[in-house]
Amino acid sequence: MLGGFPPGLPLVLAGPSGSGRTVLGLQLASAAIGRGERVLVVSSEPAQSLLHQAEALGFDLAAALHDDRLVLLELDGGTPSLVRAQGADALAEALRAEAPDASVVVVDPFTAITAEIADEPRLREVSRSFVRTVGAEALVLTVETERLAQQRGLERVLSELCGAYLSLGREASGRRTLSVEKSRSGAGAAERVEFSIGPGGTHLVGEASPKAAITMFTRVRRISDRHAEEVRAIAADADLAAPVGAIDPPPRRPPPRPRQRFADEAPSEAQDVPARERPMILLVEDSRMQRELLKDWLEPRYEVVTADDGFEALAKIVTIRPDLVILDLIMPRVTGYELLCALRRAHMDVPVLVSSSRVASAGDRLGPLVLGATEFLPKPVNRIELEHKVETLLRLRRAPGPRFEGSEAEALFGRTSSSRVLEPADFRDRVARACTFGDRHGLESSVVQIRAADPTALDAWIETANEDLRFEDAVLRQSKDTAVVLLVATGPSDATKVIARTTGRCEDEAGHPVELEFAAGVAGEWLDLEALAGAPPGAR
Repeated sequence: MLGGFPPGLPLVLAGPSGSGRTVLGLQLASAAIGRGERVLVVSSEPAQSLLHQAEALGFDLAAALHDDRLVLLELDGGTPSLVRAQGADALAEALRAEAPDASVVVVDPFTAITAEIADEPRLREVSRSFVRTVGAEALVLTVETERLAQQRGLERVLSELCGAYLSLGREASGRRTLSVEKSRSGAGAAERVEFSIGPGGTHLVGEASPKAAITMFTRVRRISDRHAEEVRAIAADADLAAPVGAIDPPPRRPPPRPRQRFADEAPSEAQDVPARERPMILLVEDSRMQRELLKDWLEPRYEVVTADDGFEALAKIVTIRPDLVILDLIMPRVTGYELLCALRRAHMDVPVLVSSSRVASAGDRLGPLVLGATEFLPKPVNRIELEHKVETLLRLRRAPGPRFEGSEAEALFGRTSSSRVLEPADFRDRVARACTFGDRHGLESSVVQIRAADPTALDAWIETANEDLRFEDAVLRQSKDTAVVLLVATGPSDATKVIARTTGRCEDEAGHPVELEFAAGVAGEWLDLEALAGAPPGAR
């Protein structure tokens, strides 16, 4: 339909999350690869997720990645700041340097690059400069329309600049729609058409056979088939969000020496320590800046492999069998908690040093501990503490067998969700599990009753609590202005401090501090009262 739009001008695919923007971009990339062209794909989404989507749709991008017909780059989280400060020329030049002969470039989403630019003149300057410097014959830019509210001029800028502007939508019923808002190929605005996503890509609804609707970063390494099935089996058993693709492992190395040097025996950077004799550390961290900092600190003495996603980490643990894993807890898509569950279920006994800003209290440390973590390293990381704990964990043997029951610990600490707000039955079940776990291991949990002055104040508090509370904690909203909060492995005196801290960070819609009344009690007593309230009158 739009194959004839002018070369060098971008094709813009604009739509909200779930509308099919990324799938359309992958379909265009697959079609170009099939024609023998070399394609560059730049994405803020983890590479494993893109490859999984492509595999589910029948696009063989993994093979193209292997023989270099596809170059796949992951945007770094700091890229928007650099583009805001320095413009897009340096980024565009670096992209072209990765694949100078690529005739098709897909950027998904372009709004991830311009995220920190708000004024329209600057957006116009950056967008035009990026398109000009990339200089691809076919350039595809996807746009998250949710972000256009913060970048009001971007839609107008791209519409002026593009060869064609496609608007994608997804209705409440789940129907996906597509329309051509603008095209310089001679096609006027089209009627809105409905399409679906399935094997082969996107298909116009009603077609008898599949028909396509339209014909600072990290270089991603290819996934190897040798370990893919083992990784998928572990991921499926651990009930993770998506399968893992294959990654070419580093060369195998002999087992480390039985005894490692003590701190005062450490070789200097100038000494030539054979890399094959050094312990292997897997560093799992989604922040590129943090990854590179820790890697720089550790590389003089250890062989360091990095991963920025739980699935990539699992694949590397299977293939390289590291001597130690340094693990961030809060990561997109697959959290550190979920990766710990996967390792535990697969009986992979590797020391894990948890590095997180959420390990300040005993309650914060309990979740990773019962899921198999060995030691904790609070953020911001101190270099001396890091080196000491790494050296200690590499020298000490792990105690055989876990201290906590697997299924019980995972049911309470290993389940993650985007919201801490639960339905009444799920909340009571979570409280019961916390009480059972606490009785067995001597760890008391608390339930806090909360009353707000008005419903909007409670809305604001719950939104803040979703960010502050741990994965194992939970909220039950009883009415418009009352709620109860479960704080696992946190006594009543500490629970009031947690609620007060969250309340202090909370403001209502007018920007005023939120006022709450709250009282903490033991979780078991709350459960007894709930059981009594639900009993028949004659049984009370």
